[in-house]
Amino acid sequence: MSATDKRILCLGPSQWPLLRDGDWIRVREISLSDLRRGDWIVFRRGKLQICHRVLEINRVGVPSVYVKGDSNTFPDGWIEWTEVQGRVDLSSLPLTRRPMVYLVGAVVRLQYWIFRGLFAGPLGRWAGRLRARWTSEPIFSQLFFRLTAPWAWFRPRRQWRRSQ
Repeated sequence: MSATDKRILCLGPSQWPLLRDGDWIRVREISLSDLRRGDWIVFRRGKLQICHRVLEINRVGVPSVYVKGDSNTFPDGWIEWTEVQGRVDLSSLPLTRRPMVYLVGAVVRLQYWIFRGLFAGPLGRWAGRLRARWTSEPIFSQLFFRLTAPWAWFRPRRQWRRSQ
């Protein structure tokens, strides 16, 4: 481990099934030019360090990345580059999970692009108005997420190893 590497304990189910509660990951510093879509980054929100997948990168103006947890229904949104602590070193994952990183990553990115196309277009606006009229639950987006992310059906209950 180099001087710029950090080890972080994973808590929470947002990257399940690839990262599980209690897994240790290694995080390396990275420059914005080396970052690619699909990479996992660790960023800071208040006192929390969060590990999520990069869906989009904005290199102009205020550099930022658009991130989402693999098991989360909705993206976190844009994170400024100053909050990013580094990229997860995939060699810190158990050998049995490494091939799945790329498969799940491809599905998550495809799901995001289809989701964005459906719900940001005219059909999505119509569905949003219909949902707002009849229910406060995001049923259309939940249904889409459950159909396109099969691992979400088996998402574990929130089990923290340490008390919050």
